[in-house]
Amino acid sequence: MKSINYTLLGDESVAKDFGKKGTATDITIYDKKDAGFVKTWTIPTGFPEKIPPLLQAINMGEYVIFHVSKLDKFTGEQIVALDVLKKNKGLLTHSYEGR
Repeated sequence: MKSINYTLLGDESVAKDFGKKGTATDITIYDKKDAGFVKTWTIPTGFPEKIPPLLQAINMGEYVIFHVSKLDKFTGEQIVALDVLKKNKGLLTHSYEGR
């Protein structure tokens, strides 16, 4: 069976829509079997308190889903980590709250 691994960064509230929650420590993994594929989404739940979970989660994913809900120093740290680890495949989304 083939697998696809994603890293989910930014607003992690969308993860529950992707699959079933599995392992949860410094990183949380959601998974789902779908049409001959096992899909996993890895979230660095120990970040921003600790940097290693961010780097581990990014390294585990083939693709990154970066859902930005606000621009702050933590968003900047995630962008720098993606650049340093040369992750350039994925999806960038954002939420919009008009004010």
